[in-house]
Amino acid sequence: MQDHCSGSHPLFVADLIPLVLELGYWWPRELSSLATVSSCWLYYVRRELYANPTLSSYTSCSLFAATFRRNESLCALVKGIHLCPIRIPTDRSRALAKGMSDIRYVLGVLDGLTRVTLGGDLASGAHRFLNCLSNPEQVHYLHINGFPNSESMAADSSLEWDETLGHKLSSLRELKLAHLELDIVPSGQLPLLQVADLTLDHVSLTQGSLVDMFSTLSLKTLSVTSDGLDNEVDEQLQLLLESSEVEELRYEVEWDKARELAFMPPHGVVSSLWQLSLVGTHMCPIVLEAIGQCFPSLRDLFISGRGAHITPEEWDTILRSTMLPCLQKLVIPDGTSQPYRKWDSVEESILVRQSACRNLCLSFSSL
Repeated sequence: MQDHCSGSHPLFVADLIPLVLELGYWWPRELSSLATVSSCWLYYVRRELYANPTLSSYTSCSLFAATFRRNESLCALVKGIHLCPIRIPTDRSRALAKGMSDIRYVLGVLDGLTRVTLGGDLASGAHRFLNCLSNPEQVHYLHINGFPNSESMAADSSLEWDETLGHKLSSLRELKLAHLELDIVPSGQLPLLQVADLTLDHVSLTQGSLVDMFSTLSLKTLSVTSDGLDNEVDEQLQLLLESSEVEELRYEVEWDKARELAFMPPHGVVSSLWQLSLVGTHMCPIVLEAIGQCFPSLRDLFISGRGAHITPEEWDTILRSTMLPCLQKLVIPDGTSQPYRKWDSVEESILVRQSACRNLCLSFSSL
């Protein structure tokens, strides 16, 4: 870097500033104060301030847009953005309209974005704002969060995925969708996303199929969270597992219907999966045996929540058997549910010793 500051030891100061900024978390107001120290501080602080800003109100979005209108050279510093404005009762319609216009301006003027998060009011019809991106081919991380952060926030969060959007966001590698309705518009020309990491958190599919949206060859990590009441989620997950090379799967339900894991392919074997995390699901020896048959290469198994109905004696029998032959790491609840009973230290120590006999690392999670 060239010398941007004056004084007897400019190079020494210039080298120290990035180290100081990396020492801990700095609030934006603190960084703004540091930027006034000298031109050298301003250079580094700007890079920190504008790298990945978070804007949670329409006012902040308008101020942000005004900054770029005054100095467009700052646009090159922004690599990621988190836009989650939420209307409040005191917001006037004119301010809201200006805020929306400024948001579209910001998305259009920042041509170096690689990470984009949309939340708040922007999660409603999120595709409208994604189409405003000036250089969507560069975006490799996208997170749309429709979680209602306030009572006034509309509960109609949605994303319409069509052929146009699929071509624009062809470089996506990580996609997180939360608390929204996903509408996959059927099309014979719909490009398959080469996403490696996919998170679906309370996502309701209103049209289409996930296998029509994602390339099953590139998908490696999959996380699904649902209320446990929507069979459509399990059916879609089953289709993905049957045709993909997923290596890591996290599956969480909020309400256990005391049934087997419906997402597992009924007759197929998913040999690529080596890590499985189950939260809140019904778990008994029969289900565990089905897991071993469906995922024969499983090395890491994490089980938590109050859906576990396996006693210490049953776990001892399982650990002595040939079930899950490749298992290397196992995390299980420290008790049995319905009725709940926490295991004592003697029962846990027996299981730990039995695990050690098969070179298995065993630990316990609290219910």
